[in-house]
Amino acid sequence: EDNLIYNIIGSNWFGGNFWSTYNGSDLNGDGIGDSANVTIPGGYSTDYLPLTPNLAGCGNISRSVTLIQNLTVNGSCFIITGNNLVIDFAGHYLTGNGTGTAIEFRNANNSYLINAIVQNFSTAILLNSSQRMNLTNNSIFYTTTAIKLSYSNNSLLTLNNFSGNALGMDVTNSWNASVYDNFFNNTINA
Repeated sequence: EDNLIYNIIGSNWFGGNFWSTYNGSDLNGDGIGDSANVTIPGGYSTDYLPLTPNLAGCGNISRSVTLIQNLTVNGSCFIITGNNLVIDFAGHYLTGNGTGTAIEFRNANNSYLINAIVQNFSTAILLNSSQRMNLTNNSIFYTTTAIKLSYSNNSLLTLNNFSGNALGMDVTNSWNASVYDNFFNNTINA
C-alpha cells in the first residue's frame, strides 16, 4: 500500500517550491533540481530545493518525468516503480553500449512511456510485473530484445517502431497485450 504523501509534481519529497521559470534539471530522479539557482520573485532570495519534473540522468523513478536531453549510458538506465506515471522522452535518445536494460517498469501500473528513442541495449524496455501499461510512439533500434513483457498483463502497445533488433517482442507469462499499429522489422519479430 502506498502511504506516501506527494507534492505538487508527484514526488514524495517535502521542501522546495515549483517554479514555472526554473530551467534546471534533475540528474538523480528525486524531483529536486540539481542547480539551486532559482531567484524567488522579487529578487532577494534563492530557492535551494526547487522542484522540477525535468529529468537529465538515469536512476530510479517513482514520479512522472520529462527527459530534457539525449543520454548515453553503459549498462542499465531507468527503473520505474511508481503507478499512474507518464514518462515522456520528448523525442530524446537513450543510447547504450549493448548491455543492460534501458527502461524497466518494475511493479508499476497504469503508466505511460511515450516518445522515446532507445538504441543499443541488451533489452530496451522491460515490463516486469507491471499491469495496464501504455507504450506509445516509441522507437527501438539495434537491441538484442526490443520489448519484453514478463508477468505483465493488459498492456497497450501502439504506434511504436521496433527495427533492427535481434528480437522485436518477447512475451513471458503475460496476457491480454493489445498490439496495434506498430512497425516490426527485426531478425525475429515476436
